[in-house]
Amino acid sequence: MAESNTLYVRFLFDVSTGEPAYVDVAFANASQAQAALTSLTTATDGLVSVQNATGIPVLVNPARIAAAFPIEYEEEE
Repeated sequence: MAESNTLYVRFLFDVSTGEPAYVDVAFANASQAQAALTSLTTATDGLVSVQNATGIPVLVNPARIAAAFPIEYEEEE
């Protein structure tokens, strides 16, 4: 089996729900993940379009992000 370069990042959001609110985003490689994190940390306001491994942008409000960190993700075969 070929080694996958896919990197998964979990974004935790600061919202007033009883449970943690998060979204897991798959990135094609570390460069794509770094570009997304850079665009989120330098955004001044509004939604930021985050490119990811699916090619379908994810819209994220950087003002609501409490944390972001890489996670291990088991893919079904």
